[in-house]
Amino acid sequence: MRRKLISARALIRVKDLDGRQVLTVNRKIAALRSTYDVKDRYGNLLGRTKKAILTLFHPRMWMEDARRTKILEAKCSFAGWNFTIRDKNGRGLAEVHKSDWWRDVFLRGPFDFSDTYALHIRDKSYDRRILLGFVIAIDNSVHDRPGISIRGFGIRPPVMID
Repeated sequence: MRRKLISARALIRVKDLDGRQVLTVNRKIAALRSTYDVKDRYGNLLGRTKKAILTLFHPRMWMEDARRTKILEAKCSFAGWNFTIRDKNGRGLAEVHKSDWWRDVFLRGPFDFSDTYALHIRDKSYDRRILLGFVIAIDNSVHDRPGISIRGFGIRPPVMID
């Protein structure tokens, strides 16, 4: 995963082990709430994430498809460190745990330029690109500071374990 060092749109490109682009995640500039587009390698919209405006301690986000139908919802624990992803029928698809939450508590600032998450996919048939893009958008919406993104070095490639 690579992110531009300075980017107003927070463009992130995710590539497979062979270096082929799998998806992109980028912030919508003209949006009232934190909104990210997740697109496939050809630029087709896989989903658009939105963050609930009035949630301070337990962030809530959802993803809509190209027809603006809600397809996923994420409810986060305190401070957004862990969350569960459910489909539109309420079925649990994945769980995400932030394994380096202690850095957010103790090292917030100049030493905090990467995050590590464990993504446990419960439904193996669901499109992993959509789930991974959703997790990246959640991290950007919940843990990044508003404005221009200056994070971009020290990002580890995502590891997906069955």
